[in-house]
Order: sequence, then C-alpha cells, then structure tokens
Amino acid sequence: KKILTLFILGLFVGLSSSAMASASSFYDVDSTHKNIKAIEFLKNRKIIQGYPDGSFKPENTVNRAELMKILIGESLPDDSYENCFNDVKNEWFASYVCYAKSQTWIEGYSDNTFKPAQTVNRAEAIKMAIEVFGVDLPSVVDTNPFSDTEHDTWFAKYVQAGKTSGLFDENTQVFRPADGMTRGDISEIIYRLLVIKELQVEKYDQSLDSQILSDEQEEEEETTIDLPVTSPVSVLPPEIDIFYFSPPEKDFIAHLEMDVQPWIEWGISASDTSTKEERIQAIAETALGRVALDYLGYDY
Repeated sequence: KKILTLFILGLFVGLSSSAMASASSFYDVDSTHKNIKAIEFLKNRKIIQGYPDGSFKPENTVNRAELMKILIGESLPDDSYENCFNDVKNEWFASYVCYAKSQTWIEGYSDNTFKPAQTVNRAEAIKMAIEVFGVDLPSVVDTNPFSDTEHDTWFAKYVQAGKTSGLFDENTQVFRPADGMTRGDISEIIYRLLVIKELQVEKYDQSLDSQILSDEQEEEEETTIDLPVTSPVSVLPPEIDIFYFSPPEKDFIAHLEMDVQPWIEWGISASDTSTKEERIQAIAETALGRVALDYLGYDY
C-alpha cells in the first residue's frame, strides 16, 4: 500500500504554499489569475470543485442553491432540514437552504419561494456570505460604500461590512450589485472570510496569506490515507463514466441527474446484472465519484 496525501477530487498531489499561489489545478485558471490563490485553497479544503474536463470556469455565475451549499458545506448538522419554501422540498440542496433559513441567514421572497435555480446576484451573495460567517454589521451606513451602492439600499450594510472586512479586491471602484456572482469572485470572498475567521483578525490583508497557507500545508502533510496499489475492477459502463462523458459541453449536473442517477437505480439495460449497491460502490471508487454520490444523496 502507498501512503498518499489526500486532496479533493482524487488529486493526490503535495502543494507547498508557494505552489498554491503560482500553480493551478485547472487549465483555465493560470498563475496570473486574480483568484488563483483563493481557488486553490478552497479546492484543497473540499469547499469548491472543478468540472470533469479539468476546468473551473471562474467567470461562470453561481445560482442561489449552489451558493448555499458552498457556504454551509460540512457545517450542516444533518440532512433533516427540508420543505422550507414552496420551491424547496427535498432536493439535493434542500438541507442547506432550509438550515440557512432556520438560522435566519436567508428569508426568501414574498411569495414564500427561494428560487434556487436563479443566478445569485452580487448583492444577494454578499448578504448570504456575511450572514453565514457572522460578520458584524454596521449599525448605520451614512455614506455610499461604492459609487453604485447607495447607502440607503437594503444591501448597503452588507456591502459596507464586506468592504470594512477587506473582502473585495483592493482596486474595486464599483460593486455591481445586480451582476451575477461568479465562481472566481465568490471563491475570493469565502477565502478571505476563512482567513479572518481562522486567524481571528478583523480584516483580511494580503500579508496574512503566508500564514494561512503555511498552516494549510502543515495540515495536508498530516492527512494521509491508505490506498491499494490496484483498484477493484469498475462496473461503470463507458457512457456513464463521470470523467469522460459526451458531449463535452453537456452540463455536469444534468449529466448526473439524467444519466448517472438512472443507471444507479435501474442499470444500463435489462441485461445489466450488477446490483444497485455494486453500481454505487463502482462510482465511489474515485473522489469525483464520491462528490457525485454526495450530490445525488447516496450513502456509500
């Protein structure tokens, strides 16, 4: 057996703190990308993940359900939270959304909907992040935090709290509250929130990066797992392989729900002799497969 450092999505690669800032696990996030440090940090923390084609798509926007899962993640007490909005019942995201509602971090819309598939805009996203991480809000906002953020808007206090805490790029001149929150930008915000929380400081500053990344490296060196030299033979048919599905532009989540889940439940055809348990274990052989099973709600 080999003792290997465990990283998210089956990437058993040791990264030094300097490498995290200069090398990327994703082909579309190069060493000059403004969010590379945050993306690599969150990836290694299993907070975010890339796509099966090796990309991260940092400019893609995030929807409301996805953001709640990213923000709450492993802090979810259990999966018993459900049926909290008219459009949130027992879907994969229900536990995260309903737990957030129980903590009064979110309220939803006046018609008792959450609109989980709707792109989350930057104003909504910063409110959710600030609430989940428990950042102190100003009692009053007298001046505009940014030129496009009036001090009397509902989200001004959250934007001001984010600005005061150093959550935004230092060169930010406008906030663009109505724009969709991108994967790259939310990665940066969450990374900075984690730095503040774990180092117990009031404001993020780039000088803190070396400390948090150094601590991260030490933790990774201590985390090991026994892996067999050879893996069991998988019963995954090629058309279900979650690493190399076709066509490549097909949405990964749609692929899981339309292809992988039906195969788990019923097999690939009437002649498929594998059991449901065998199919689940076949997918669970890889870290990416386990992410897929977690998303679909299967125990393994």
